[in-house]
Amino acid sequence: RFLTALARALDELADGSLAIIDYKTSERATGADWFAPRLRDAQVPLYATHAPAAVGAAVIARLAEGAAGYSGIWSGTAFPGRRSQGALASLAEQLKLWHTQLMSLAVEFAAGDVRVLLAAYDDALGAYAPLTRIYEQLGIASGTTPRW
Repeated sequence: RFLTALARALDELADGSLAIIDYKTSERATGADWFAPRLRDAQVPLYATHAPAAVGAAVIARLAEGAAGYSGIWSGTAFPGRRSQGALASLAEQLKLWHTQLMSLAVEFAAGDVRVLLAAYDDALGAYAPLTRIYEQLGIASGTTPRW
């Protein structure tokens, strides 16, 4: 399944390396969460660190009306005329960092750490609130809801 999902997100660049692409229809879609101290939106970093060949780009492609574009990190001239977002000197360094961050997240999850982080609060609102139990967790944190 992982390789099937990965295959839908792959493209080959002119230099033969792979581009990991996540197509989004939201005008707000960006790869900025990939470069925070705590990795968020881990799909593309996971695919990029486990790709079957060398990776030359990891990007979000926005396909919203009036807002088509892309953002992310890439090496060389994969996307001419655009500077990649990555703060590290190279894509190879970013891939190593992502691997470390993904391993940390996996260890936390395996240990039962499923806390709701305030930085991710907005992601858990609206239609997803019942799945995340965000209101219950915030009540427990503030002391207005007893722990179960």
